[in-house]
Order: sequence, then structure tokens, then C-alpha cells
Amino acid sequence: MYGFLERINNVQKVWNKHDTIYVKRLMKGNSTSKFIAAGNNEFRSVITNRIGFVLINDPLEGYTIGANLKKISPLWAYFLISVFFVFPIVLVSTVFVGLLWLLLCLFGKNKSKTALWVGLWPFLTNSFIFVVIISFIIKVQTKYDLFQLLGTANPISFLFLICSICYAFASVWSVFYIFKNRRVKMSKFIYFYSALAAMLNMIFMLYFLGNGLIGIPTWI
Repeated sequence: MYGFLERINNVQKVWNKHDTIYVKRLMKGNSTSKFIAAGNNEFRSVITNRIGFVLINDPLEGYTIGANLKKISPLWAYFLISVFFVFPIVLVSTVFVGLLWLLLCLFGKNKSKTALWVGLWPFLTNSFIFVVIISFIIKVQTKYDLFQLLGTANPISFLFLICSICYAFASVWSVFYIFKNRRVKMSKFIYFYSALAAMLNMIFMLYFLGNGLIGIPTWI
């Protein structure tokens, strides 16, 4: 289940200069390691003088570094990193913008129900994630074993299953609903923010879906 985070955390940039190979973990700032060739496709760390990684010519993946690192496009690499940083920003911002828009609609001049829903759908979509996060925090504070929590059929694991499915449907519906009502009279800022947040939510959902986190019964 943590594979989606490992893919992001393990993104590395590898390049060579003169007779030295540099390896930089993009999620760890300026932590750059240096390696020199030791023969037989092996590379030795400049600091520890030990073999740091080995180039393997895999018949399916081509050249890989060790058994678990393969070359990916820079576009995909920076997309993964963007997901890591943008996702929590969207989560938090939809709460503030959604509640602000709710207050403006309740006490302001704009009484359009369609405009209200356009501004609220990104927040409602992310509310399913907040339900799961809050439930996990409560259980962790009571020292509930996480493996038992996800590895057995219980209210929390069922909640994870149901909320992930609801998040998927809500993310698709919010994009459809917002673009369907793109001519509704409302704040341009709220509309464009809602449209952007809805599209980002759907991108996040597709990434989670591709990593098997949507509709997964964790106890099986």
C-alpha cells in the first residue's frame, strides 16, 4: 500500500561528469552521492569505497540500477514529486475556499444553488479523505496496531474501502458538474479555483487508482 509513496521518495537523478557518476535523491534536497567505476558494471562510493550500485541489463526493462531502479522520463519524475507537494496543498485549500464560499453564498447576494455546488464540490470530494485521515489519527492515538487495523475487517478498514470509492466517483463528478455549469454567474476566482482543484483531484485519484488504492479491501 505504501508503494505510491516509495515511487515518489525513490526518484533519483543520475548523471556522469568526467569519470564520476552522481546520484541525487530529488526528495532529499542536495543529498548527492558520488561513484566511480569499479569494473564489471559496478560503481564504488567515493566516501565509503564500497560498491554503491550495479548496472544490470534486464531483458524486459533494459538497463536498471540494481534490482529496483529503472530509467523514467523527467516529465514523469517531476510529476510524481509534484503530486507529493501539491496534494496536501489542494486538500487544505479546498477546506478554506469551500467554507469561505459557503459563507458568501449564505450571507451574500449570490443565492444560486448551482454556484454554491460548483464551489463546494472540490471540498466535498476531499472530505472523504479527511474522514479517513481523522479516523486513522483517532485510532493511532489510542495505540491501535496499524497492521491489525488494516489487516482485519473492521469499521475503519470498511471506511477506507467505501471512502476511496466515493472519492473516485466524486472526483469525476465534480469535474463534470463544474464544466457543465461553466456559464453560471459566480465569482470568477472561485470558479477557476474549483475547476483547477477538481481537475487536480481527478489526477490524484487516477494516480491512486493506478497504485491499487481505490476500492481496495485491505483485509484480504
